[in-house]
Amino acid sequence: KRIIVQGTTAQPVVASVTPVTLVSAQDILETPGAIDVNSLTMITDYVPGAYEAHDMLHIRGGHQTSWLIDGVEIPNTNIAESLGPAIAPEDIQTLGIERGGYNADE
Repeated sequence: KRIIVQGTTAQPVVASVTPVTLVSAQDILETPGAIDVNSLTMITDYVPGAYEAHDMLHIRGGHQTSWLIDGVEIPNTNIAESLGPAIAPEDIQTLGIERGGYNADE
């Protein structure tokens, strides 16, 4: 006997492996201290593993933090306090924080 098997392989649907935290404008307004210039409270209060030390934001212990506005990187943010005055927290509609690794194709 001869058996013929036909079909296609199913590709698994994989969501992004990068955990993302979204913080709304309302969250920022309701968080004590979050609207202060140079405050990172809007991030440290909502993002697991995020903390501030020596005026720098660390997520999961890392020092490689990139800041982007609408997908455009803000250059030279080695020291967090230099970034704070440039962004008024009350002007933020949604804050998206990505932490962790990225897919190989990203």
